[in-house]
Amino acid sequence: MKIKNAFLMLCGAVSLMFFSAAASASNFSYSYLGFNLGKLTPDEDIVFLGEVYEEFGTFSLTSGYQFNPNMALFISSSAAANEGPTTELSTSSFSLGLMFPVAVGEYLDIVPGVGFVNAEVEGCSGGLCASDDESGAAFGLSLRGWAVAEVLEVSAQIQGSTLDDSETFVGLGGALWWAKRHSARLDFGSQKSQRQFSIGYRYTWR
Repeated sequence: MKIKNAFLMLCGAVSLMFFSAAASASNFSYSYLGFNLGKLTPDEDIVFLGEVYEEFGTFSLTSGYQFNPNMALFISSSAAANEGPTTELSTSSFSLGLMFPVAVGEYLDIVPGVGFVNAEVEGCSGGLCASDDESGAAFGLSLRGWAVAEVLEVSAQIQGSTLDDSETFVGLGGALWWAKRHSARLDFGSQKSQRQFSIGYRYTWR
């Protein structure tokens, strides 16, 4: 927990430093709306009431609004679910916060972020469901760069939260852009106990 709190304070300090210094405008727009579909695979099978779950389908919606050259609001909602012969398992999360994009040269953005996250786990059997939810602080740092200007984007990120039993998330991604507003996206992510990948689409305006 001490490491998480230190990382949270570090991200906040870096963000404020970048913003107060009136850093260069970002190379990307952070006003967007997008969705992703994918698969989540636990490292070990999950057994729920005698039924084994090896993977889960995922869906996410993400949006952002950049109201300052170095500050943007983000909102995201995601879910992972699967069902067996008599049971169902699902997880969902909602995040809201601020990003602080800063340009480093002409092709790379560094983006610290802080916010709020709520997560819920639900299990169902025979029409009866039980759930557990928790809220906390979220924090992270991402890199976005042009491998080919205005055409091919590459990205990397690390995220964490203050939720109990949360695991650090590390992700890599790429996006193919056209007409300066549209992008098809491919993302891979890893945590200590699971792996995931997704494909998606994002519309961006400036």
